[in-house]
Amino acid sequence: MKKFIVMIFCGIAALLTAEEVNLIKNADFAKMYGKNPADFQVVVAPESKLEVLADEEVENGKILKLVKAEEKACMLVQRDLQMDADKTYTFSCEVKSADAGKGMVYVEWRTKLADGKYQHKSINAVPFEPADEWIEYSFEIPARDAKAEKPYVVFVGIENSVEFRNLKLVENK
Repeated sequence: MKKFIVMIFCGIAALLTAEEVNLIKNADFAKMYGKNPADFQVVVAPESKLEVLADEEVENGKILKLVKAEEKACMLVQRDLQMDADKTYTFSCEVKSADAGKGMVYVEWRTKLADGKYQHKSINAVPFEPADEWIEYSFEIPARDAKAEKPYVVFVGIENSVEFRNLKLVENK
């Protein structure tokens, strides 16, 4: 009986001390391909730009800055997130958008329908309000149908410039 109790205690302790795994690859923007962060697809309209800046508040920290200049949005996408269909997740980051900058972050996936067309499901595709200071931003991602493709996360600059840092996507326990 003592062995059983010790095993249960050790199992609970291991669960409590288990580190959360951040499912965003290159979340600190440490790896770069030229001017673009590795593991992300960059979609930049003409005259818009993407910058990765040093974050003075965090040692070795980086900031992603989307500067929008044209009519099309400036986006950064991370595809093929390793998220199980039957689990829920939480996405969080910090956002700063001086000069009335507008942007948004959303997670999306698609499911192929019987007629061969796709149905898209977007979570949190709502622009956030501009702020001159860092604002914590988070949302929960519900479980999806097992037939759905793997989700992807999209960072969008809609107007002026928007900055993102401390990106995190974790499984809810």
